[in-house]
Amino acid sequence: MQKLFILIIGIILSLSFSINATIVKIIGVSELTERSSLVVIGVATKNQSYYTPDSTMILTDVHVKITNKIRGECNDEIVVVLEGGTVGETTTFVLGGSEFAIGKEVLLCIEKIKDTNKYRIFGFNQGKFDIKDNKAYRDFKNTTFIRKSNLELELNKASEGMNLNEFVGLFKSGR
Repeated sequence: MQKLFILIIGIILSLSFSINATIVKIIGVSELTERSSLVVIGVATKNQSYYTPDSTMILTDVHVKITNKIRGECNDEIVVVLEGGTVGETTTFVLGGSEFAIGKEVLLCIEKIKDTNKYRIFGFNQGKFDIKDNKAYRDFKNTTFIRKSNLELELNKASEGMNLNEFVGLFKSGR
């Protein structure tokens, strides 16, 4: 009986601690270039957060002005939907999720959300690259990858920044 009580207390305690990371399967650059049907460069112009129709979740629409269509076709301004945001005094933060700074240039690997005119980032946050000084950077804060050993070099390169022209060339060639 005492062992059962200790086991139950252990389970309750283990469930009461939160994990401060999002765990995802890493998508390497080669897979990203092969599977992305829409790749663009653009600038975030505004965002708007709102509750889902059933009020269970907050989403944010990020409006992006497209400056370069690398692969695929889309309008000159698109809306990218992110999980999380702030409505009134309520904020939902998705660990490892993408964040957009208004006025900053980004490269996006995105996919259309069925039955809408909106898009989502391919591979959770892995299809968004911040552009600075002609380099593309992935932001992996608060993200833990499973089975990353064979892609460790790509992770390091993405965090340090990849030459933008070479990176864009990969998407154009389909490699």
